[in-house]
Amino acid sequence: MIGELINTSSVLFKSLIAHKYKSGSDKFFLVGKCIVENISFRLPNSSESDLIVGVRVLIRTIKKVLYGRNPVQEFEGEKILLFDSTSKFVNIEKEYVAKQSGHKIGFFVAKSDLPYLSGILEKLLLVILICMFSIPLVIASLFSNKYRSNYALMITEIVECASLISIVKNKEIELVYDFAPFEKDSNLLFILLEKLDVRVTKMPSAGPLVTHNHTILTSTLVLSSQYQFDELEQFADTIIADKIEKWVPEAAFGFIDKYAFKEKILNRELNTVGFYSHGSWIRTEQDHADDGLGILHAEEKLLNDLNLLLANNNKIKLIIFPHPKEKKMGRKMVNHYNCLLADVKFEIANLNNPTVQNFEKVDIAMGCFSTILYERLFCNFKTLFGAYGIKDFPVENSALENISFDSFESLRNKLFSSLIVNTDQFFIKNELKGYRYFEYNYFTNTSQA
Repeated sequence: MIGELINTSSVLFKSLIAHKYKSGSDKFFLVGKCIVENISFRLPNSSESDLIVGVRVLIRTIKKVLYGRNPVQEFEGEKILLFDSTSKFVNIEKEYVAKQSGHKIGFFVAKSDLPYLSGILEKLLLVILICMFSIPLVIASLFSNKYRSNYALMITEIVECASLISIVKNKEIELVYDFAPFEKDSNLLFILLEKLDVRVTKMPSAGPLVTHNHTILTSTLVLSSQYQFDELEQFADTIIADKIEKWVPEAAFGFIDKYAFKEKILNRELNTVGFYSHGSWIRTEQDHADDGLGILHAEEKLLNDLNLLLANNNKIKLIIFPHPKEKKMGRKMVNHYNCLLADVKFEIANLNNPTVQNFEKVDIAMGCFSTILYERLFCNFKTLFGAYGIKDFPVENSALENISFDSFESLRNKLFSSLIVNTDQFFIKNELKGYRYFEYNYFTNTSQA
């Protein structure tokens, strides 16, 4: 792995130089821009004010080198590696890839389990090299006013990328399915794999690309929401892929059987409105890194407008569907919604039931920026989006603009006009072609992209 570390460091510093001197749309410039500027949630937001965060990350990385365990899971399959930030969804992802591509995964590695070395001497030599390569990154982190955490994280990212490249070589991997393209070093990893003639398929979630996937270098890009195709023109200079495919949303096989072709037997409750929370308020309290999109403001504005709109309205029932992070907060969560919806009678959905299993509980659901909103559209349910100043959302002239609102007046108009039409009318009226499950190749064998 020593050679891989040296090569990875060389590519990283070449990318940082390209970023500093703004060398156009060159791949190395894009790699450098991502690794310096992209948001990462691997360190708390408060790390930006921690002058020695670089030293802390270096120490943490050294400990992982010395005490890490073998991260490779092996299966009966092809020379194909599935890669994600954690191992939490490995079984779901294996099934997903198999059903959509026919490929049988042979190996899995979680980024959180890297790096790994077996020999004591190699570990000690690697630690020495890490300390040497980390000196400029620790200094950059110390003096950076804007990207302190990102420079510090590069110390870990160099070692993780080098470790994965070592595994790819050892296992003779031919194709990598990358389920973590949101990681800011994902494009650095692609450059390294491309040098080995290893193909890469990147799998962003069904949410907007603008959040963490606005810059992607890959062999194949898999999109899972029609809205993402509308975003492609916006990111024509920063999304570079040899091939683009459209698959169903990643988690869809866990819930689509409940909804597919069962519209006539699912009893959708009329005059019901659901709020799908992104949990932005609790993320802020828990010191998550700020993505700069303004989702906290948007959610609070949406709830305030709902409170004003539905006050003294006994005909419409409001149900809150909390984010999983909120479900753990108990009374604190209830108080949060009581405060924002002081004039409205509302219910909180059963905390033991996943929201994806309860789409039929409300006729119309709305939220600001959650992946589940796109999963709901995929399952053929009426959905509205509260934009309220969210940066670069939705794309101008996209179909999603037709179901988005950013003021009390537009909320009122779109909500009440949506309540009086059936589902087919809603999708046709709003020109939402390509969003519903039966418009995907998996169900139709006809491309809708």
